[in-house]
Amino acid sequence: KTVKFKIKMSDKDDDERLKAKIEGSLRKLRISYPNLLKDLNDYDFQGVIGKGGFGEVRLAIDKKTGGKFAVKEIYPHRLQGNQFRRFIDEVKTKAVMRHQFLLEIEGFTATNPYSIITPYCSNGCLFEYIYGKQKNKLSPTQLTKIVMGIAHGMAHIHEHKIIHRDLKLPNILLDEDFLPKIADFGV
Repeated sequence: KTVKFKIKMSDKDDDERLKAKIEGSLRKLRISYPNLLKDLNDYDFQGVIGKGGFGEVRLAIDKKTGGKFAVKEIYPHRLQGNQFRRFIDEVKTKAVMRHQFLLEIEGFTATNPYSIITPYCSNGCLFEYIYGKQKNKLSPTQLTKIVMGIAHGMAHIHEHKIIHRDLKLPNILLDEDFLPKIADFGV
């Protein structure tokens, strides 16, 4: 008769394995998407434009091009354990999902503060136009275009067997032409 023993790993061993797993995931991101790897020193930060459960979003100006971007910095305490996987998954999903109604990724950082960089949407989020300060400012035609854009974007996501885990009004951004950009794939 064979007796099997389970060896309990210490918390320190678990932490070391998790750190190694995170580093491996970051290495794969760097190799898979080198053109998206960014340095936050290349941006001038203008201020906080949004906050969420996982971090805050700041407006940033690219020092070389003058382009405006939104930089979502993930709170370090939100990346504990397997939650780091959500950051990795969002970067990978945004890197491969290209569509006119999806908020595209400009880049990401692979060092702390872990960040996702996207184009800045100057008209904010749809929530403000439905319930907030901008209520009743969109025409029925604009609203119809927005709904159609969201439907097209979600159809594209679903064609790729991806589920948006957090679709809601604050995660629909509006560009300078008031066209929707679906954001926040679950982080």
